[in-house]
Amino acid sequence: MIRKVTSSLVLALAVTTGAGPVLATPADPVTKAVMVCGQDQITARSYERTYGERPVFMTARQVLEADKGWEAPRCMSEREYAELVRVNDARVRAAR
Repeated sequence: MIRKVTSSLVLALAVTTGAGPVLATPADPVTKAVMVCGQDQITARSYERTYGERPVFMTARQVLEADKGWEAPRCMSEREYAELVRVNDARVRAAR
């Protein structure tokens, strides 16, 4: 389950309801794909097979403060993803 987070405050994180990916807009200068990952060995091996590298776990703060995007999605716990959505929604509301 991959979700994309954009750095734009106005366009930031259009979260969909459901398990589908969030689409980034072409106007966004930085797109950051994140996904909720388990921290077990099976998940790590599956991620490595799919993306060719070990999973990199990030916090909500690290994702929001990152200056540039990345090729392979970064992993987050469900709790950190919920925090990312909460903080980003607050940023979008404040920008209106």
